[in-house]
Amino acid sequence: MATVKCQNCEWEGDEGECDDIKDFFERVAPGEICPVGECPECGCVTHYVEIPSHTVEYVVEYLARKEAEHATLEGTTVELANRGNPDHGQNPDEPVWGGPEDRHVPVETFQEASNLCRQYITEHDLGMGNWTGGMIKIDGKTVAYVTYGGRVFHQSDDEPSIELKEEITDLNQRIVDAVRMG
Repeated sequence: MATVKCQNCEWEGDEGECDDIKDFFERVAPGEICPVGECPECGCVTHYVEIPSHTVEYVVEYLARKEAEHATLEGTTVELANRGNPDHGQNPDEPVWGGPEDRHVPVETFQEASNLCRQYITEHDLGMGNWTGGMIKIDGKTVAYVTYGGRVFHQSDDEPSIELKEEITDLNQRIVDAVRMG
């Protein structure tokens, strides 16, 4: 268990000694560092003295993934493709009438792939039912895909899909704030 401290009465102890926070949403404002529990001495909220190691490891891993996302990806292409939507009487085996043929375009970053896909969708007035592209490949192997809305999802065999375009989570902000508090 990790050590926590009350900023009101200076009590310090194990996080397991804290009580549940009563009226949490009335006491903790959005964007504020999330407290661990209530101080058993005075009832004010407590915060971690040091960030638990499993949390730090998660942040380091997360930031490494974010850095890799913005790295140049040599040999990377994104597929731009469309098909007819049978819900609108279009042939699902052929590109939309008057639309371009499928193609793979070289990209350097996932962000560039996302931008190209959204541009392609907009320029050709495609609906969600027409969009069949978005596969991002490195040396022919699919590593991620771009959704109709432009989000990039990582493709992995050993873990659930992770949204790469996500913003830094509230957890990460709390960790940064807690580290600043000392």
